[in-house]
Amino acid sequence: MKKRYRGKWKRIAADITLVIIFTACGKAQREHLVVVQTIEESVADEKEPVKAVEESTIEKAEIVQKEEETATESSEEGEKEVEWNVDFEMIRESYHYNEQGNDINIYYPQLMGLEDEVKEERVNALIEEDVKKLIGEKNKEGDDTLYCLDLDYEVKFLNDRIISILYKGGHGYISAGHGYPAKAVATTIDLEEEKVISLKDIVTDFSELRDMLIADKFENITMWEGSAEGCEVSAVARKIRWYGLDEDLQWYTDGDNFIVIIAETLAGDYNEYSIDIESVRHILEETFLQNVLRKIDGIEVLEEQEDHSAN
Repeated sequence: MKKRYRGKWKRIAADITLVIIFTACGKAQREHLVVVQTIEESVADEKEPVKAVEESTIEKAEIVQKEEETATESSEEGEKEVEWNVDFEMIRESYHYNEQGNDINIYYPQLMGLEDEVKEERVNALIEEDVKKLIGEKNKEGDDTLYCLDLDYEVKFLNDRIISILYKGGHGYISAGHGYPAKAVATTIDLEEEKVISLKDIVTDFSELRDMLIADKFENITMWEGSAEGCEVSAVARKIRWYGLDEDLQWYTDGDNFIVIIAETLAGDYNEYSIDIESVRHILEETFLQNVLRKIDGIEVLEEQEDHSAN
């Protein structure tokens, strides 16, 4: 009897022990799952703010960049409006001829909005014809060389009397694997007289101009590589044996300075040399100076001189 009760209690105790063990294990497993889930949620929660911060930083950077670009564009537009105080606009035109061994691409400006439409057409024709004269003879069909001419422009000076344009790029015949020389040319037009102004039209004493060039009175501002390296005119003149220092020199003005372009070789490559326009005022034609300086001084030079003469 006692043995029977003792055996029964042993089984009960064993069952209780198993229940406790399984309960403990289940609790531990549940706690483990909770811990793991908590850790995963914590990691996920931690990643989300980091990702949000990154996205927020990128968005802010993009906003700042857009604001800077907008400010730059506005600033540039404002500078152009102040610099080119005219009653008409400049538009961009192009000419392309990519056939029969030619790769010709020229960009040039055109006036738009002059009150006198006929005059506008004539001036635009002057600009277009002057830059297109550089094309020369095109290649004939079947030629194994390639003639290239690539020019883009920058309006260096503009008022209601004068427009001065600089073209830069490259030109020449090339074969596979070989490039072509750099090219820089300029066009300055008298809008009143409707004519292209050559160097001989405005320089009253070319010998003096040449002496100032050779004496290195002009500053090297740009080379054909795109940067100035202080290459003096005298050094270039010795290199090219004085070739190019004549009245056919390319030139332009930015309003403050008088700039000439000197080719280093017969094939091309060039240097730009600049001098303050006041330093060469004594050898420049007076009407040209009046047309340019009236913009710099913000006054009508002609009227000022007339008033002075009257007194």
